[in-house]
Amino acid sequence: MSNPDQLVERFLGGDPIAGTQALRDLLVLGNSGEDALFSRRIEDPKTMQVRRRWLQYVASRPNVGTVRLIDRMENQDRFKDAHVAAYLFAGISENPGVMRALYAQLSNDFKDSQPTRATLLDYDPAWNRLLAWGYAGGGAAMLWDNVSGSRFAWEKLRTSAFRGACAAFARTGEDHHRWAIEQLITHEWPGYKLTEISDQPDTRLSNEALHGAELAGEAHNVFLTWRHGKVADHILARWSKHAHWRVRDFGAQILASLGFQRTVRPVTEWLQREPVQSVRISLLHTLERSETVSGTDALIDHFTSSRQEGQPHIAKAAWRASDKNRALAVLNAVVKGDDPTSAEAVVSLARLGQRHPQLPRLLDSHDDYWRLNAALAVAYIGDRALLESVLTMQREAATPLERIGLAAAAAILGRPNGAIRLNSELVAAANSEDYFKRVDLFFVHRFLQLAVLDGLATGGEQSKNHLTAWRAEMEPLDPVLRPVELAMPGSAPPSTRPVPVAKNVPSEGHGGPAQVGRGPLKLFISYSHRDEKMRAKLGEHLAPLVDEGLIRIWHDREIEAGANWEGEINKEIGEADLILLLVSASFLQSRYCREELLRAIGQRTVGKSVPIPIILRPCDWVSVFNQGDYKTQALPRDNRPVASGRWPNHDAAFEAIVRELRVKIERMRSK
Repeated sequence: MSNPDQLVERFLGGDPIAGTQALRDLLVLGNSGEDALFSRRIEDPKTMQVRRRWLQYVASRPNVGTVRLIDRMENQDRFKDAHVAAYLFAGISENPGVMRALYAQLSNDFKDSQPTRATLLDYDPAWNRLLAWGYAGGGAAMLWDNVSGSRFAWEKLRTSAFRGACAAFARTGEDHHRWAIEQLITHEWPGYKLTEISDQPDTRLSNEALHGAELAGEAHNVFLTWRHGKVADHILARWSKHAHWRVRDFGAQILASLGFQRTVRPVTEWLQREPVQSVRISLLHTLERSETVSGTDALIDHFTSSRQEGQPHIAKAAWRASDKNRALAVLNAVVKGDDPTSAEAVVSLARLGQRHPQLPRLLDSHDDYWRLNAALAVAYIGDRALLESVLTMQREAATPLERIGLAAAAAILGRPNGAIRLNSELVAAANSEDYFKRVDLFFVHRFLQLAVLDGLATGGEQSKNHLTAWRAEMEPLDPVLRPVELAMPGSAPPSTRPVPVAKNVPSEGHGGPAQVGRGPLKLFISYSHRDEKMRAKLGEHLAPLVDEGLIRIWHDREIEAGANWEGEINKEIGEADLILLLVSASFLQSRYCREELLRAIGQRTVGKSVPIPIILRPCDWVSVFNQGDYKTQALPRDNRPVASGRWPNHDAAFEAIVRELRVKIERMRSK
């Protein structure tokens, strides 16, 4: 086994076989391997394969997350690599200790949803911690809550909050992250007030809004990295019919990155009713990425009925169509001149056995991408007479991506040791220190990935390991990474270093409401029986929080026949973490409700539970709740009762209430 520094060099390198072995060797070294990785500044991973190895390492030594990474986030000046460390939290499976520690750090960055003085002076640490919270799977609602409270935080940190929210949604697939993303992409702060962007596709966005390039970047990066099935389900169920075009647009871009075959039918139905062109283009991309006959046929149907909308996707995918003649017709219609779409269509035609007249001109083109595609077309036609021309082009190639494409073409054409040479080009491109010359095969378009795999497959047994390794590098990450299995005798066990407890954060079971990891919060609902229907409606909206294990609801309808009802109520209200008081004139008039109200206020005073008034109908609740210096925040906000509060319906009011409650509950569980 090499020394640790040599192992780290291979671990960070572009060779998937050597890098994977270095990962295993570092794990076998145990603490000395960990020291070799973490006693220096963590380099920003060059490629997805290096990011994958880092996360696999963290998943295999979980105490790394609670010692090394938390320290990285708390003491960011030491190595100045917190932006990289934030990403590595994605390697940690659900860990209450990590969430408590991150929450404690974020509490020092924000107070009551406002940036603290330290954050105002230097917002970079908060930026990194917001990312870490998202990558660790923390609730995205808290990210929105922190950045929407002040213009400074919105201006400086909204992008970080958006990235963190996307990471949480992509990794966990949990629907409750979705709402925060909706708010972040549909709001801007052009003046002195956070406002919603107009629901018009041609809306001019201010610099105070998240621009389309940021949305596209997250869709192509984070959601491509994990490709969680639950994310696709939520998009199709919730976002495909969302009122705001930006939400539909982002959802469609994510679906394209996921590339799921099972989404073909619902995406086709969505495409037929979608009025916004940019959303339709992303849906067409989704059909292309499905790599199915049905998806391709749907693409061609739309292309022929819509004045040829979706040409770039037809160019890359039409060769999969069920009707070869129809595919040839649309591909020939796409090849029009010197543009990427024409070059890609020439490759698809070659896959169908047709040599396009444009091919000789593309081989001599001044554009490296056109030459790359022309060489692949030659390879799929099987014109071995042009092999030497392809090899000459490879020697004279202008970019690493062109060299890879030409090496794949040469291998397909039968170049001796072509697959081995292709592997060498892939490793060299992934190792490049120059960002603009580096090629990360994970993010290369799928049609070129397939050409690389075709080239590697020509080597047979000689290149079988290379084919297997590179195919694995094209796969998404598992949402919860499993530890690397070390099938070696005498391998070192995971680190046994103690889990740190963040300063000023209560550990489990030591007072205060709702410690993380002890189970759902106990939520007591006090209400007048005259408001039974509204209590039941609130219960429907709280159901997702119950299903997620965040809360357990209790109210007097839970009392069994024959039980001591007064004793049961006193017991439950005494053990409650949250007490919801459904306030109306009927509530204030009820003797039993007033007694529960006084009990709740008393428990608030001693810090035993948190009472939250929910204003159902207009009444004088302020004089009852706000005693002395204590000011109670009621829901819904802005003195808008559920009834007669300018809501379109009661559901809209309860949805707003539950969003606020979710933020409160997630904060309580993180303490």
